Amino acid sequence: MAGIGFRLKKLIDNRYMLDTIKGYGHGLFIACGPWILSILLFFIIISLPLGLSIEDKLILQTAIVYAYAASSLLFSIFQYPLSRYLSNQLFLQHTTDFVPSFFGFLFAITCLGALIGIIPCFFMNDFDFGFQLHGLLLFLSLNAVWTAMTYVNAAKHYTYISYAFLAS
Repeated sequence: MAGIGFRLKKLIDNRYMLDTIKGYGHGLFIACGPWILSILLFFIIISLPLGLSIEDKLILQTAIVYAYAASSLLFSIFQYPLSRYLSNQLFLQHTTDFVPSFFGFLFAITCLGALIGIIPCFFMNDFDFGFQLHGLLLFLSLNAVWTAMTYVNAAKHYTYISYAFLAS
């Protein structure tokens, strides 16, 4: 997103090594935070003794991976135009447009995601409706998370973003 590097450079361009490390740490969390947390949570969920057979665990693991991959592919189409729009609005100091555009984009990506995400449900006749519904809800939730992270990154409060990643 435009402007992130300049803001992080201010954090890094300091005489003290600790401030430089903090700046690079914030950059790491902003760029990789959602992915790192997603991978960690994925391994935690898969390693929990849920009382599932090995086959059922593999099915759950596959469903989660497919939901993440599909949401990443869908959202990546819109990520650059959205971040460009947000940086332009921030430059023009039209920050009051952030909330309406967030809910509008969230509604649009949810509707589009529902249309796309329901297609595999027609081909997964071997699975019960609850499993299909949860897979669709995971896919839609991930799209909402990617949307929210784009808007939060546009706000350029990197310290708060880093603490939110650590707290969650």
